[in-house]
Amino acid sequence: MTSIDGGLLLVTIGTDPHRFDRLIDWVDAWLADHEELQAVVQHSTSRPTDHGKAVDYLPYDELQELIGQATIVVCHCGTIVSECLRSGVVPIVVPRRQHLLEAVDDHQTSFARRLATAGTVVCCETEEDLRRELSRRLAEADSPHGPAAARPAATPPAGIERAAVELDRLMTVRRGLGRRRR
Repeated sequence: MTSIDGGLLLVTIGTDPHRFDRLIDWVDAWLADHEELQAVVQHSTSRPTDHGKAVDYLPYDELQELIGQATIVVCHCGTIVSECLRSGVVPIVVPRRQHLLEAVDDHQTSFARRLATAGTVVCCETEEDLRRELSRRLAEADSPHGPAAARPAATPPAGIERAAVELDRLMTVRRGLGRRRR
């Protein structure tokens, strides 16, 4: 595999126990048309990808290193967004959906939309949106102006990191309460 202008495509769906096969399927279909790209796909409890390097979980240090190397990052809308922003990467976010059993509620959708409105992330809610954004970023990476990751680091809006951590904490507490009631 070759890399994107010295970088790579990183896809991470986090460590939530809910499957997120929808995102894996979308990325896999796009990668099938871009076999030349270097890609690492962290799939957690979802099915492994057929394209790129599939790993179930990444140690924190390795994830940080990959974010720093990545030209394009695709992720769910969790605390990983803050990690990307700290590294100067504007991630492509695909929010998990409750009705598809990908999450306990739809907090990721509203959070991703709000971050996208602020210009902090690019939110893709359909496969078509994701394909279009991946292709745009690939074309940008191949342009003489360089990849998106070469742009100055994004400055997260005030409180974004704190909000992401708090959302993650609240979801962990909520999942814990749900288990005790069973």
